Amino acid sequence: MKHIGNLEINEKNQDQFKKLKEVTGYLYVDGSAKLDAPKLETVGGDLCAYGSAKLDALETVGGYLYVDGSAKLDALETVGGYLRAYGSAKLDAPKLETVGGDLCVDGSAKLDAPKLETVGGDLCVYGSAKLDAPKLETVGGDLCVYGSAKLDAPKLETVGGYLCVDGSAKLDALETVGGYLYVDGSAKLDAPKLETVGGYL
Repeated sequence: MKHIGNLEINEKNQDQFKKLKEVTGYLYVDGSAKLDAPKLETVGGDLCAYGSAKLDALETVGGYLYVDGSAKLDALETVGGYLRAYGSAKLDAPKLETVGGDLCVDGSAKLDAPKLETVGGDLCVYGSAKLDAPKLETVGGDLCVYGSAKLDAPKLETVGGYLCVDGSAKLDALETVGGYLYVDGSAKLDAPKLETVGGYL
């Protein structure tokens, strides 16, 4: 089953999509909805989940991915745009390797992405959020860790933009920061291999 255009899921229609394989436009899951679409493989546009989304076969989101509820995306490999986990969101994406745009984990949100290797844009971790990214190697833009947030990225080697830490960041492999480096007085940054900072310290 292929849906042409945009698709909005709510309590009334949430049980109608067991055979859905593709949405060419955006997919919106309302806060009161629970979507289980076990055959859905592709969303051409954006995926916005305010409710609960269980999409076991979804491999690609062409646009952005926004989660302010819970999303279980066991097959997801690529997000073309930005990815944001907000508030108390919980996002499980065990096969996710690439985020083309920015990646933002905010509030008390939790993102489980053990295979994530590349973030094309900025990486931001805010509030009391926590991100463990054991295979992350490259952040194309800026890297920001604020508040009581925690980032553990032991294989991250390059940050293309600036690095700003106002929380806790463990970056054991980091060698290069393209822009400036700022660490707040109460923050903690572990970067024993850092050699090059393109801007000011």
